[in-house]
Amino acid sequence: MQATRFGPYELRLSSRELYKFGTKVKLRPQPFQVLSLLLDHPGDVVTREQLRQQLWPSDTFVDFEHSLNTAIKELRGVLNDSATESRFIQTLPKLGYRFVFPIEVSPSNSQASPVAAAVEPEALRPPVLAEPATAPPANLARRWTWLSLAAVAVLIFGIVVVVARIGVFRHSASGATSAALKPRPSIAVLGFKNLSRKSDDEWMSTAMAEMLDAELASGQQIRVIPSENISRMKLDLSLTPTDTYGQETLGKIHNHLGTDMVTSGSYLALPDGSSTKLRIVLQVQDTHTGETIAAITEDGAESDLPQLISAGGDKLRHTLGIGSLSAAATGEVRASFPANSEAERLYSEGLAKLQGFDALAARELFEKAIAADPNHALSHSALADTWSQLGYDINAQAEAKKALDLSSNLSREDKLSIEGRFRELTHDRDGAAEVYRTLHNSFPDNLDYGLRFARAEYLANHANGALDTVAALRRLPAPMGSDPRIDLVEFHAAERLGDMKRSQKAAAAGIARAKTLGSGLLLASSLTAESWAWSNLGELNKAIDDQSQARDLYAAAGDTYEAAIATHGIGMFQKNKGDLIESRKSLEAALAEFRRSGAQWEIASCSNHLGELFQEIGDLDQARSYLQAALQIQRSLQDKRGVAADLDNLSNVELSAGRLSTARKMKEEALRNFREIGDKRGESITLVNLGEVLYQQGELASANEVYSQAIDNDRAISHKSGLAYSLVGLAEVQTAQDRLSDALASTQQSKTLREQTKEEVHSAEGDVQLAIIAVEQGKPGDAESLARKAVAVFERHKSPSSASIANSVLARSLLAQGNLADARAAADRATSLANQGSDRIIFLTAGLAEAEVDIASGKAADAERNLSTLHDQAKRDGYVAFELEARLLSARAEIASGKPAAARAHLDKLQADARNKGFLLIARKAGAARR
Repeated sequence: MQATRFGPYELRLSSRELYKFGTKVKLRPQPFQVLSLLLDHPGDVVTREQLRQQLWPSDTFVDFEHSLNTAIKELRGVLNDSATESRFIQTLPKLGYRFVFPIEVSPSNSQASPVAAAVEPEALRPPVLAEPATAPPANLARRWTWLSLAAVAVLIFGIVVVVARIGVFRHSASGATSAALKPRPSIAVLGFKNLSRKSDDEWMSTAMAEMLDAELASGQQIRVIPSENISRMKLDLSLTPTDTYGQETLGKIHNHLGTDMVTSGSYLALPDGSSTKLRIVLQVQDTHTGETIAAITEDGAESDLPQLISAGGDKLRHTLGIGSLSAAATGEVRASFPANSEAERLYSEGLAKLQGFDALAARELFEKAIAADPNHALSHSALADTWSQLGYDINAQAEAKKALDLSSNLSREDKLSIEGRFRELTHDRDGAAEVYRTLHNSFPDNLDYGLRFARAEYLANHANGALDTVAALRRLPAPMGSDPRIDLVEFHAAERLGDMKRSQKAAAAGIARAKTLGSGLLLASSLTAESWAWSNLGELNKAIDDQSQARDLYAAAGDTYEAAIATHGIGMFQKNKGDLIESRKSLEAALAEFRRSGAQWEIASCSNHLGELFQEIGDLDQARSYLQAALQIQRSLQDKRGVAADLDNLSNVELSAGRLSTARKMKEEALRNFREIGDKRGESITLVNLGEVLYQQGELASANEVYSQAIDNDRAISHKSGLAYSLVGLAEVQTAQDRLSDALASTQQSKTLREQTKEEVHSAEGDVQLAIIAVEQGKPGDAESLARKAVAVFERHKSPSSASIANSVLARSLLAQGNLADARAAADRATSLANQGSDRIIFLTAGLAEAEVDIASGKAADAERNLSTLHDQAKRDGYVAFELEARLLSARAEIASGKPAAARAHLDKLQADARNKGFLLIARKAGAARR
């Protein structure tokens, strides 16, 4: 099936449906047929007679003129089009109609977009049952989960946007922080139509808009709408440059931007000997009345572009009653422009690339602009933000510092904006909050400063202060006080406070407002936020559904980078569910796009998650390859948090590969990094994983201590998922110490937390630990039920390593009941699954279970031989717990082989060694076997 796309719309002929930004739009059959016929003849006139013949055959008796006019009117309403300013359907009087917008015909997904399910907040799709994966319960090592994607949502919804020009943050559509404060008049410079249609002249539209922004904003008597808000609005309304707009369109622009006036117009560049003539037309309209307030024409040479805009801007300022600029203000405005036309062209082209979601191309253009004018502060600031988006924090910090050093000749407002961004990029959270507090207090009618201040507050761990700011911003006059971005700030602040239900409600409010506004990108941002809220609440199906809708919206808008961010999030949620196959597909798709766009930090993040996934599958070589690649990138970026996360995950691979000393060193380095940067959650996760290394090395007291530290941390920061891991890790130590009642209590607490977060796979890990405890308590029937339940979960979610562990425990429970046949089948299944990967912990666990079945089956000689190999392997690698278990089973095999004297000697030595190391359960079992 083919789909025809134009702007944000997609027409699917076979299903007779129209979509906007991936969301289904209601359209009656007759208007749909009219649109279909027009799209079949793009650029050509379709006569009224042709329409009559196609839609109303001769044997159909209708009022044709009325029916066609009604269909065209409805169609234009759906497309936000009008007869007077045709973006899509042009009327040719007494002749017919012509579709004038460029179209693209391409294959379409045969399934309706999942966004169609989001038209009404309650219309969520049914949960998609996938196949969750899980880490091996044997080591119970909590794999580091990057938390960055939730924060990345901040970059999406316009609070931390890539700053094309720092000045745009002074120019903001907003209102007062209280009903008593009257907002300044506001204006949006929408861009200018290139009448020559030459691609070489396109940069001038961006340049003129930026220059006019600076001219009008100087003196702070008028608020100028940020260019990123305008870019988003143009996408939402499919707005193209034109001289003037109709009142209906102006009303929609007002609702999106909260602006009182708009500036548009055109320009024409024509060769004139060795130079180029330039005519600029500026038009200003009132968004409430549609009235044209000013029409200004300036003629000159292209090389005089700044002077032409300055002259036009001065006339416009007089028309608006704000007077001419002072000499000092004129100097500040001129300092915001690059010093020469080549630098201005390159800078403007860089801004256009950013607006087109191409940071890689923008970076190259900004670098060239800086080469042409090294002293332009705003070029350095724009490059800093581009480096940041691409994941190069050190480069971003260096450029931000250069921008700050070069900002002395700019206005105070611009200097503060540059300083605020510098402090953000250098992670001076309190410093950034103070700068944005100053801007917010100086310009209380500026919504964007308020949003930046609130964001800086919660990042500086002042989430309650951020919520106070949110409450103040909601009191702004409409439409600013109902901006979905305010809901998104509330989402992040509530999340920081651990109030997951409030964060979900805030994100849902943002979704509803974005739908009412008709903003595809803000809807995508809100869906992304809600997906993380659902994940925090354990609703992974809903999280995947939201992220899928966000991905489709970003893709429809042409933002492939953010679409890849969403795909990455989907892969993480699928992995947390245990759906390893689909998770791998999602993560690999996201990684391919990140590599294409050059986003280094995201390449590292995605590689990290693929490394985790392959470890869960049991492919340690692939896991190590991805994690080493991630670590190399993070070291080059000097990202301490990223380095710490990669080290922790890579050390998990080394633990499973039998390199315990290496694993311990890596974890200790990761722990130092997390503590240095104050990351409590990262510290807690690493402590849990370090506890597993210490357990395997036989240092039970130390393991108990680090698990207790992790539990304290998790409780302090309300990290339920981490607390569940910490408790089950502690239960493993308590079991080895023969503290079975304590182990049972810890595991049951962990299970309760897993049930609250609805993590089926991780809950099954708790069942395995409960089964182990039940066997040791002499309750093999209970152990069998728990183990079978866990096996079913792991096999359904295609997690071979975890399924192997569960089958090993199942075999032991069946042996304790004398069911040799089923015990043999379970042990064989455990061995078969273990052999699918290269994880030595899984291999040793399965091998010990198989040896225990051999002893009970009268194959003591085979058991002795295999146990000797397992013992030597465990001792060589340093797995003390497995070494002691192998010695216990070897002594039992000797007894079964008729060598009681040798067995008793070995058991005496084992009992003493186990007691000295604190493995009191093995010591007790050795004493019992000796008798």
